[in-house]
Amino acid sequence: MKTILTATLILGALSLYSQTSNHLVVHEWGTFSARYTANGTPYQNMQDYAHEPVPSFVHHIDLDSTFEVRYVSFKGDYYTRNDTVELRNISIKMETPVLYFYSPATIKDLEVSVDFPQGSISEFYPRPNSSETYNLLKSKIRIENDWSDLPHKSYISFSNYGGYVSWKINVLSPEQNTVLTHPDEEVPNVWSAPRKTDANLIKVGEEVEKYIFYRGLGGFENPVSLKYTDKGNLVINNTLNEEIPYCLIYEMKEDGSRYIWGYGKLDGGRIRHVSPVSDSIPQAEWVTVYKPKFIDELVKAGLYRDEAMAMFNTWEASYFETTGLRVFWIVPRSFTDKTLPIHFSMNPSSVERIMVGRSEIDSWNENESDLLDDDRNYSEAFNNVHVYPNPADNQITVTTDDNGAHQATWEIYDAAGRLCKSLDLNIGPMQEKSFSVSDLKSGIYTIRIAETGKAFRICIQH
Repeated sequence: MKTILTATLILGALSLYSQTSNHLVVHEWGTFSARYTANGTPYQNMQDYAHEPVPSFVHHIDLDSTFEVRYVSFKGDYYTRNDTVELRNISIKMETPVLYFYSPATIKDLEVSVDFPQGSISEFYPRPNSSETYNLLKSKIRIENDWSDLPHKSYISFSNYGGYVSWKINVLSPEQNTVLTHPDEEVPNVWSAPRKTDANLIKVGEEVEKYIFYRGLGGFENPVSLKYTDKGNLVINNTLNEEIPYCLIYEMKEDGSRYIWGYGKLDGGRIRHVSPVSDSIPQAEWVTVYKPKFIDELVKAGLYRDEAMAMFNTWEASYFETTGLRVFWIVPRSFTDKTLPIHFSMNPSSVERIMVGRSEIDSWNENESDLLDDDRNYSEAFNNVHVYPNPADNQITVTTDDNGAHQATWEIYDAAGRLCKSLDLNIGPMQEKSFSVSDLKSGIYTIRIAETGKAFRICIQH
């Protein structure tokens, strides 16, 4: 009798586990962003383009850390130097993937892990139980042994970085009376907008949120590339072997006018040529036609309607209210699973992963080929610019060995990609210009020349 009772209890437990897993639904959305020059060259320094700011409570690993790097001299002996390592081959910004969980009952200790073979997952919330470490970052440092260019350069390539993150979460039942750790009134729209769904609350330790958030930087090739023809037509190349179900070719000009160059599917392995349009669309048409159409396509791809609206509302200001020409496209599920493998300790009854690609391109005009040459010459003019000291305390000095004078805008970004300072400097031949950084907190910063994209890493220590 005891054996029969024990077997019955085990079978009952297995049945309960199966029932719970069969009622777990997981949905995800996010964005892969890439940018191209007018002639189709992909940007490899996407880390220098500011991320949308997130609240300070978001956990992160600082990719701009300073390391003690060991170098070999031309004599064969070794020396060490504290270096801020150069980040290379960053062609993708992975922005705001969020994971929603739906269950009629509480699920405890659900393990969720995401791998990023060709990138780093450097920001996340709630706090994960496992994530990339500084030891992983240090293990990826490579030395550029070019004896003609001393001192040696140290760098990390993101094309085979091997990022990862994992959580052990509790999915709270819909009836559970629990409040968010950080209520809506304390967070910006990009954080509160994704909450506007019927998903369950989740809890990790003492942190309660509506979703799992993570983002990072990637070194893989964007499968939808852009370039212009010499006539100003846009060339869209879908390098995937499968159809992209929907894309929107969207432009906003500096006067706020909107232009729809085209929309619809992109055939796999095909190139599409799109001509510029001369007529802008009225605001009413954007609100009543194209915006609802975009949301409908997200729903058709697999999101719930409130999730699709939350995604659009999260990115509306930065994606659709800023100037530039960009192509939005729904990423095929197979590409997402290959690029970002995801695992669960309990198999959900269904998982939907809807990523949107955002391919942007620099502006074009009828003298584009000349402009590209001029841009290269202008960039080369800053090859002999030096920024010091590093680390710096209250002041940074910029010098040039060139013979000409260079007027440029210098932008300073913090480690989270936020613009902290912008200065217009006119540096004459063999001159130096200094500016104060006493108002900036100690940390790692990127100083970028806006006109060329050339960037310098610097540490500020007060």
